[in-house]
Amino acid sequence: MSRFDAEMVIRIMAKYEDFFIDRMMMDELELMVPDPDDSPWADGFVTFCSFIFFGMFPLLAYACTIGMNLEVRTLFGISCGLTVIMLFVLGAIKSLFTNQAWWKSGLEITAVGSFTAVVSFLIGWMIEDLIISSDSALGGLH
Repeated sequence: MSRFDAEMVIRIMAKYEDFFIDRMMMDELELMVPDPDDSPWADGFVTFCSFIFFGMFPLLAYACTIGMNLEVRTLFGISCGLTVIMLFVLGAIKSLFTNQAWWKSGLEITAVGSFTAVVSFLIGWMIEDLIISSDSALGGLH
């Protein structure tokens, strides 16, 4: 398409704001446009169930190894491994609702989720260190 024709198409599409936004969501963001009859309550319930289901997998390392006397670092490593696997599975499932390839969506969710987990872990570690150092500075009074 020539530049002139492309600009004309964009000008015409821009006249129909809803159509233009839907088109941009699909083309630029690779997101499916929600149906007008979608229910926020149903979507919220699905999100809640997904959070519960996928959120239990990191805990399985601890729940399934009770009595094995594994080191805390080993359990943490197993939990991290299960988390990475489930993040990839979640991303692959997400691809059913987007135009992304399953492996690309899986890698994207794995990367974002892993980054978020590392940042959260580091923040928790720093807060713990601050609490311990402030406790020792106060002489362990509280």
